[in-house]
Amino acid sequence: MAKVSEVKKIAKDKFKPTIEEYGFKFFGNGLTAYRKKNDIYQFITLNVWNAGNRLRSSIGCWVPEMQPDYDMNQFPKSLLPSCSGGGLTDEGVSHGTPVSDSQDISKVELVEEALEQQLKLIESFALPFFEEISSRELLAKYDEKWFKDSFESMLEHEGSKHFNTYEEFQSAILGRT
Repeated sequence: MAKVSEVKKIAKDKFKPTIEEYGFKFFGNGLTAYRKKNDIYQFITLNVWNAGNRLRSSIGCWVPEMQPDYDMNQFPKSLLPSCSGGGLTDEGVSHGTPVSDSQDISKVELVEEALEQQLKLIESFALPFFEEISSRELLAKYDEKWFKDSFESMLEHEGSKHFNTYEEFQSAILGRT
């Protein structure tokens, strides 16, 4: 089983520099990188899970208006809980990424190969996804059901001081508040 610290150490040599070449910045000592493009924050996160036996990437797009109470002074130290995107699989971007769509890192020797596979998935699917979601309008249209579910969940769990309807929420995403 690979420890997160071992994955970070191995990622430092090739994975991180390659992601940085695409304009992403890693922050803290974590495995999450972001960039801002066309007024949209784009994220790539390496996830070590299943007791350190599996590795996968997740990606997301976010605009601050999605969470009006988020303190941008904390960005990126305090990460955002919800983005539009999903996990990377051999098929593309998926909202529900099963364990079978992650790489085995049950031994440290497997980490480098798993990171190379994650880079291929990022280059094949994440970067084109980010290009496709190139405006607030396209972000709002991408998976409208997800946005609606996100808004309804926000209302159910914490209420909203800012929005009374999904349409108001969507207008905020579009920057029309």
